[in-house]
Amino acid sequence: MQLKLDLPIERWEFIKSKLEPHKNDSETITLFCHAIEAFDFEESFPSKIFQCLSASGRNPFKFPDVRTITSCNGGPGLIKQSAQAGLSWPTLSEPYYQFLLDNFRMEKK
Repeated sequence: MQLKLDLPIERWEFIKSKLEPHKNDSETITLFCHAIEAFDFEESFPSKIFQCLSASGRNPFKFPDVRTITSCNGGPGLIKQSAQAGLSWPTLSEPYYQFLLDNFRMEKK
């Protein structure tokens, strides 16, 4: 189950605290509480890349090459983190585009 809601951690904790007393009342509420508990609040590489590009005034809807991301504020750190995680930069393009598809709707005008 995936929820595409971008809320801060403390808001999810608040929602969970309000639902906890009713956890046994409904299977839906129980499942929702379990889903909140299972959330991973660590930012993904695609999310970090998007934020880096947006903050630097670059086009966030195109996966950057190494030179482009290095010129962004915080970009060299992302390159280093991906290398430490054993990921080559080009392999991140597929998850990045999937991140864009999951979180943005693009319309042709």
